[in-house]
Amino acid sequence: MAKQCYSSCKHGLIFFLVLFMQDLHTNTASTARWQPMQCVAVSSSPSCSSFLYAISEGRNLSEIAAVFNGSASLLHPIKRASGVVDVLAGVPCTCEVINSTMSALFHDTLCLVRPGDTPENVKSKIFSELAMNIGDGKVLISGDTITVHLPCGCSSGAAKGVLSYAVQEEDTLPKIASLFRTSSQDILNLNPSLVNPDFVQPGWILFVPMGVDGSSKERRICTCCQYQTSDGGSPLTMRDGADTVMLGDSGRAKGAQDHHHDKRGETLICCCV
Repeated sequence: MAKQCYSSCKHGLIFFLVLFMQDLHTNTASTARWQPMQCVAVSSSPSCSSFLYAISEGRNLSEIAAVFNGSASLLHPIKRASGVVDVLAGVPCTCEVINSTMSALFHDTLCLVRPGDTPENVKSKIFSELAMNIGDGKVLISGDTITVHLPCGCSSGAAKGVLSYAVQEEDTLPKIASLFRTSSQDILNLNPSLVNPDFVQPGWILFVPMGVDGSSKERRICTCCQYQTSDGGSPLTMRDGADTVMLGDSGRAKGAQDHHHDKRGETLICCCV
């Protein structure tokens, strides 16, 4: 599959973004003016490590890593209740200048415009609804390379980092909180524009603090990277994204290996976070 977008490390970029209102169709009083997470220490060095929620869209892990300007080793597949497997992409989050009065946290990448691309389909189909102000309001020209700004977040209160997440159909705040092992109140605390906890609109970007509920019975995210045969033979390396498994609580530390026997009598060697 031809790579549609490629990444580039850009530091010290000063750009102007038009802050936008979240699009409300049913309840205009449900949110205030949305803004990226503000910061004060503008720097070309990352302020923290964060996560972006990437909808798989049929892409493998290497393709997602390239599109989101991240490392394949920092991608963690996550299985939703519907059975769909998406990806949490670990990325550096940097404090950048927006305008003369505001700085905010972003992760930047580059995208090669394809024939027929529009700001809307680049945002939704390539960047999982996370990209801000694609093309800065200009018409996209095939063959051009554009900088894409992806809002990210940092919080000392998020044990496993802050996730940038675009609300999907059928989502509610409690469902989102449960998926990422946090609480509705913790999400509200990190999103001052979200004023009605009973109303979230598909497409809204939320900052989700992960791993803050303190539960000892957490649902861990595990990537199965190898098969080991039942007779103890050499492991077989799996294709990127070929398999994932959600394991129950076992008390292992982050990054520990776990083993899950599949129905073929082989062992999946999984790295869990």
